[in-house]
Amino acid sequence: YEALSRFRSEKSTFQIVSFAEEVGMAQEFDLAVVQKVLEHLIYMSSQGKRPSVAINVSAYSMESMLFVAAVRKLFEPYPHFRK
Repeated sequence: YEALSRFRSEKSTFQIVSFAEEVGMAQEFDLAVVQKVLEHLIYMSSQGKRPSVAINVSAYSMESMLFVAAVRKLFEPYPHFRK
């Protein structure tokens, strides 16, 4: 599976994500997406399912060691979800 952001808005997803990048909120936005995916993985795991998921995030986030550390911390209690 691939996790993509979608919004109920007149603006496109591209416009919303671009705005988050422009105002310096890409990392917070991407971290919220990762958190939502983790919540879904926890739920799916409780149902006996183990899907593999790729999460699209901004290049700005991937360049940040703080973002990477925050994602690692989110997944710390769930080593079976990491690859």
